[in-house]
Amino acid sequence: MNTGEHGFALLAVLWVTIALSLIAVSLIATTRSDASLIQQLSGRLQDQAAADACINLAVLALIQAGHDNRLPTDGTEHGISFDNRAMTISIQDETGKIDLNMTSKDFLSGLFQVLGVAPGEASALGDAVVMWRGRTGGTQAGIGSAGPRGPRNAPFESVDELIGVPGMTRTLMDQVRGYVTVYSQRAQIDQSIAAPEVLLADPTLSKADVEAIMRDRKSKTNQQAAFAVAAGQDDLLGRAFSIKVSAADGPRSRLVRSVIIRLTGEVTLPFWMLAIER
Repeated sequence: MNTGEHGFALLAVLWVTIALSLIAVSLIATTRSDASLIQQLSGRLQDQAAADACINLAVLALIQAGHDNRLPTDGTEHGISFDNRAMTISIQDETGKIDLNMTSKDFLSGLFQVLGVAPGEASALGDAVVMWRGRTGGTQAGIGSAGPRGPRNAPFESVDELIGVPGMTRTLMDQVRGYVTVYSQRAQIDQSIAAPEVLLADPTLSKADVEAIMRDRKSKTNQQAAFAVAAGQDDLLGRAFSIKVSAADGPRSRLVRSVIIRLTGEVTLPFWMLAIER
């Protein structure tokens, strides 16, 4: 073999070696990436399993007759460890929210104003919600067209339907979501568990009344505040509850599960699953 052929052979071997090295690096990177994805997926599945278990524990605490294991139902977040996983759970009695199908226009417009909407616009939007559900009591002043789909003329089936109401924006919808419900089935709220924003929107309460309610809450011990809603299990039957479970994700929490249930009091079916939001 002459010098030229020998040099070409060495070059070919070099290129083959480089190609094999690149393939090896690619395989290693792919393997590491797959392993990382599997690890992330496994972690998410474990979080979901732990969240489901926490929801079952929360439901069990709600349906038990005594107060020993009952969690607060005012939306307060509480840390819980399950299978060595740090979780956060909150239970919100839906009677602490404004029912879109039962409340008055004044209550709705009050909430919109609390959230920063101008009084005139808030009043018109309150009218629009009442008109959308097909109930009397709202006026058409300032409403204009009922939108491309028109009023539903039936009760709201979910809070998400608010986005179809004329004048409702996505930004306001996101703000309102945590304070309204379709599961309370009451015109009035339970003031002992309602959020401050809901209390301020209540046309039957003055600002001084709201401040007094909040002071009273803070003056209670943790146990008293937790169990102030009801004296026994029977008082909770028929009520709906929003249960949210989050998992620790570094310094922040990540929502894993969000469900809404209604207690029935039946032995074979103690609760109904009204909605699974996540």
